[in-house]
Amino acid sequence: MAEMWIRFRHSIFGRLEFLEEAVASALEDQLSAEQRRQAECEAHKLAGSIGTFGFMEASRCAREMEQILEESVPLAPSEAARLAALVVGIRSELERASTNPEPAEAPAILETGPGSVLLVSGDTGFSERLMLAAAARGIGVETVPDIARSESLRTSKDVRVLLLDIDTAPSSTEAFELIGELAARSPAIPVLVLAESGAFTDRIQAMRRGAAAFLQKPSSPDEVLDVVARYLGEAETRGLRLLALDDDPHILASLHGMLVPAGIQLTTESDPLRFWKVLEEATPDILILDLDLPHVSGIEICRVLRSDRRWSGLPILFLTARTDTEAVRTIFAAGADDYLAKPIAGPELLTRIHNRWERMRLDRRPAGVAVAPEDAADLHTRDPAADEASADATSVDVVVVEDDETLGTLLIHSLETRGYTTRWIQDGQAADEALGGDSPRLRARVVLLDVDLPGLNGLALLRQLMRDGVGRHTRFIMLTLRSEEREVVQALEIGAFDHVAKPFSVPVLMQRIRRALET
Repeated sequence: MAEMWIRFRHSIFGRLEFLEEAVASALEDQLSAEQRRQAECEAHKLAGSIGTFGFMEASRCAREMEQILEESVPLAPSEAARLAALVVGIRSELERASTNPEPAEAPAILETGPGSVLLVSGDTGFSERLMLAAAARGIGVETVPDIARSESLRTSKDVRVLLLDIDTAPSSTEAFELIGELAARSPAIPVLVLAESGAFTDRIQAMRRGAAAFLQKPSSPDEVLDVVARYLGEAETRGLRLLALDDDPHILASLHGMLVPAGIQLTTESDPLRFWKVLEEATPDILILDLDLPHVSGIEICRVLRSDRRWSGLPILFLTARTDTEAVRTIFAAGADDYLAKPIAGPELLTRIHNRWERMRLDRRPAGVAVAPEDAADLHTRDPAADEASADATSVDVVVVEDDETLGTLLIHSLETRGYTTRWIQDGQAADEALGGDSPRLRARVVLLDVDLPGLNGLALLRQLMRDGVGRHTRFIMLTLRSEEREVVQALEIGAFDHVAKPFSVPVLMQRIRRALET
């Protein structure tokens, strides 16, 4: 990102200078309709690109400028003055970075490709077998005998996955503290727990602290490495073809820096009029569209693709600086699978692409083979008896897991008035007992899952249900008051289909549910 900032800094400042000229004209009441229209367009592009480089306050200012300029009525003197203050704020933040090409608040980029795995275990025999198996698969593994010898992990940027044998740790308390600390990092280091005991209480404790997976010993090195590979991301994007259409070269460059290191074959195009030709040549697995494009909108392109027999099933992800209710509703109504707001958060974008790619690969595999992330604990074929027990469960369209009585009542009413069958559960532990285990009582196509729940929090519940294989037939949409990048990425990495921040628009949420049901 630092290199891209150096590369595009000049053109970004050129865009800013045009806005400054437009503001000067507005202050003199000389702003023409054409100059205003172009300034609105430049502010829109600037909001997305500088936010992606990490200038979040400047991005907010540019977005406010766009909103002021897009009004059809003449600018009032107070609005011209506000534009002047905003453009000064943007320049101030950008110039502060002139001696530091990497903005302090730049979004973290998820490192991908072959990476370092650290195994903390006092079992020397298992450590040696794991290292040999890992070397054969091209995975670098380092081992230390105990937590005390892994202090550098807390500051290391090289470790990608931690395998923690809690049976050989000095104390379970110390082990769980380390799990929590690594889970709180941004980006988080996935911790895969190895333990002799498969007790439910041990699993819950590990999940509550933020463990990514719980593997019961004895497990073969290959079984463990299959799970490790999932969190390294090696198999998830290798070979994926992605086409991105955006008229902003800064956004396309940012996507290149985020996606190509992950092994994604990226094709970019800035001219919508060339889109169909490039689409035929690239034959992408996933398409990224900008909402606002010259000549033809992203919505129109999406509708054309959904009406075409060959491309109707192509997953489409929108990138947009517009996140108002109407824009989001229009995106889903056109047939899009997902959207992300600009500025782009690298880890969230990669995780959403990973999840979409994983589901596509699953759809192409023969039935009966457990290869989904949520089936990683099984690693081989599913137990037919478990599938039969699941078939006996009561089936509904949507289960709402939410302890807020007012919100739960609203969601159930909104769903049922649209013809969906529903169930409402107000406790995390009760939801686990109903939806998970070997003999679930309830089966849902979609689960709306609150993060802050009594009994068992939503993220821990999601991990447990994914390990039980519920994700094979259920899509999870997380609901939370907190929408920090770390929490969003964590939920998506565990296996959530989507993440919605409260307060939300009910019509927009219903559109997301509809898309989940169709997937």
